[in-house]
Amino acid sequence: MDAAKRRLPRTAAALACAGALAFSGVPFDGSPASRAFAEDIDTAPVADEFQQRVEQTSADYLAATEHLSSIERSIEENRAQIERLEAALPAQQARSNDAATALYKMQSDSASIVTLLLNARDFSDFMRNLEYIGSVADRNVAEINELQSMKAQLDRTEAELETQRVAAERAAADAQSALEEAQAAREEAQRIAREKAEREAAEAQAAAEEAARIAAEEAAKSEAENAGAAEAPESPKTTASPIAAPLADDVDWDADAQQFIDTWAPRIDAYLAGSPMAGQGEAYAKAAWTYGIDPRFSPAISAVESSKGAYCFKPHNAWGWGSVSWGSWEDAINGHVAGLARGYGYTVSPSAAKKYCPPTWQDWYNKVSYQMSLI
Repeated sequence: MDAAKRRLPRTAAALACAGALAFSGVPFDGSPASRAFAEDIDTAPVADEFQQRVEQTSADYLAATEHLSSIERSIEENRAQIERLEAALPAQQARSNDAATALYKMQSDSASIVTLLLNARDFSDFMRNLEYIGSVADRNVAEINELQSMKAQLDRTEAELETQRVAAERAAADAQSALEEAQAAREEAQRIAREKAEREAAEAQAAAEEAARIAAEEAAKSEAENAGAAEAPESPKTTASPIAAPLADDVDWDADAQQFIDTWAPRIDAYLAGSPMAGQGEAYAKAAWTYGIDPRFSPAISAVESSKGAYCFKPHNAWGWGSVSWGSWEDAINGHVAGLARGYGYTVSPSAAKKYCPPTWQDWYNKVSYQMSLI
């Protein structure tokens, strides 16, 4: 079925969005009109060039940090091996010294060995004595060889450790470079979003003021025309709800991924406490870092759309995200955050609200903004 057939007419979409909760008996805050209409949501947006850059920096940083971690693990293993070898070498050196002394004595006292062999009672006794002499010599030689092997292994391990130290320095530099690029991309996204939100809010405010002015003029004109008339006055025309001022953005991207997660996971966990998504703060924070969006955006939408996952249209779909379902909250959170980043922007904005919930976008925008302010 093509997209046109899947979508309801715009009028039906508006009614569905406005009445989604009215008939479900599940109001979020006493006003059911702010839920998104599932069929209107683009659940598979394509990342633009800038978003692709943000996501690539995440992949580069992850690869660099994993490479560095792998090298550091190898360094620790080699250090432990060196410690074991160094601890074992003194005893092996002593055994090797004893073995060398024994071999020297055997070679110096060859007459005694010959006597031992010649005094054999029979051929079998001769072979046993010969085997004994050979085993003693082999054991002493083995101790000496073991010492040489341990020293060679120690030399190789130390050389490998030095190589790894150099590689670790390069990997650390690569990781730092990847982190700085990731931070720069996210800070740029944050700046762009802030400027966009301020611009769109100003435009919306100007439009609301203009609409109010026109409504006032029409009302005055109508009142003048109907002055003294017996007919009932016309009902006042409604105007769009004003939107809230742009949300203060306290997201600090001047941190690495783990610091970011450690900062935001507890805040989101506190916000989700007692809901079906309780404990998913880390999943939200990880996804926000990966895709470079405000970590409050997706959790706030879940509150507006499903009371934080309490009333999902599809399994684990807490955001009115089309007809998509997931097998776990982790997959759902990652999928929704990716979709927001690629199709709706860094954070809530009038344009994102118009796209997410067209019929009552002002109400949806205000509610999402308010929920974000609680995190």
